[in-house]
Amino acid sequence: MKKKLSFIIFFIIIIISLLLPKSFADLQDAIETIVIEANIQENGDAEITEEWITTEINNSTYYKKIPNLSAEQIQNITIQETTQNEKYVYEENWKELTEAERENKFFVENKEDGIVINWTGKKSSFHAYELKYTVKSFVKQFTDKQGFCFDFLSDDINIIPYAIEVKIKAPFEFSEKNVKLTKFGFDGNVKMDQGNISITDVKAFKTIKILGEVKNKVLEIQNNSDYSIKQLKNELQQEYPKIVKNEDKIIIGILIGVSILYIILEAYYLMNTKSNKKNSEK
Repeated sequence: MKKKLSFIIFFIIIIISLLLPKSFADLQDAIETIVIEANIQENGDAEITEEWITTEINNSTYYKKIPNLSAEQIQNITIQETTQNEKYVYEENWKELTEAERENKFFVENKEDGIVINWTGKKSSFHAYELKYTVKSFVKQFTDKQGFCFDFLSDDINIIPYAIEVKIKAPFEFSEKNVKLTKFGFDGNVKMDQGNISITDVKAFKTIKILGEVKNKVLEIQNNSDYSIKQLKNELQQEYPKIVKNEDKIIIGILIGVSILYIILEAYYLMNTKSNKKNSEK
């Protein structure tokens, strides 16, 4: 009887540990906040500034993936550790260096599905990294109207941040009259805030992608796209189904755990009943 009870308790502990979020197990390096600000220029380009606030114990290598864009479309990349005012230097032979040799260096990797920016963190508690880059043709002239579509942060990241904020600014004021916004790949709040676009309270994400349909031609831009906004939107709606919230995942996990626990207890009860019945027959 004691062996059976010990096995059941052990099994329950295993199930609970599997249901716990990864963050409970990994209490080392952390990204506390990522704040992203995009400033749209008159020519349709965007100057992007990201601030990464981290708590570090080890020398984590951070990376930022920008999907669906090439190195020609992402330019003027700079990285700086702002608490110590240390600028990072681009290193072509990044992959050949040891972890110690990568200190204060960064590398941009070109992939078929986008680019990845890599840099090595520090080995102490609190740090703030400022990542800057230019996105060429952030706003495009589609066949039907002007607009933009950009992945600000994907879940292809080694440490998921606790908090994410995004702000989009332009030479004109955004309002519901001149732009229609559609979010893809994340659960969070998108709103107009004093003429800017603000994304806050991100609870779950595969990617933080915003499609902006500009109702009037507000920028004099030369580049054209073979796509229409309508085509792009239809494709995105098929590619990005509704994101399941973290709270929903927890509820689903609890329900699964309770169901498994009920089955185990029911099996234990039946075994115990059969054992008592045999003993009484003897």
